[in-house]
Amino acid sequence: MQYWIVRAGEGGKYIDEFLKHNIIAIGWDKIKNAKASKSRADVEKLYKRAYGKESKPAISTNTGQFWCFLGEMQKGDIVLTPNSLTRTVHIGIVKSDYSYGTKKLGDMPYKHRRKVSWQKEVSRDVFHSDMKNSIGSTLTVFNISKYSKEIDSVLYGSTTGMPQPTQATEYQRISV
Repeated sequence: MQYWIVRAGEGGKYIDEFLKHNIIAIGWDKIKNAKASKSRADVEKLYKRAYGKESKPAISTNTGQFWCFLGEMQKGDIVLTPNSLTRTVHIGIVKSDYSYGTKKLGDMPYKHRRKVSWQKEVSRDVFHSDMKNSIGSTLTVFNISKYSKEIDSVLYGSTTGMPQPTQATEYQRISV
């Protein structure tokens, strides 16, 4: 199991659509359905085709994030989506593989999606400073598995972010 941050647009702009439709989603909409991509190299080819010369400065970072969302994230993983307007973090469980949605959801234009079962909303202040700094990163998608114990503690009972003496079992995590 992995732990991820997926942003809902700048400042949490599309958080309402994420919550209403039980999804996480990312942009890079010039890339059409990427379901056939089997590697980061495949994603890089799609990215270069879609973005051409404008892709040069950020190609490695953007294709890495896209590949995390498409190929590394799995059903059962934990996802956190920060909302900077309310200083909260929504925590959910990834429930589907990658999909490409053509239907617009409210004001949100993002088409690269995954279903999520939202579990909890917490103040970002329940996390320790290193975790809060990670939440503040400007990346759209990134792995935060190194904070798994702290996240589990908050998700499964603690209000302080301090790991509890007994962590949830794998079965409990998936069945929540």
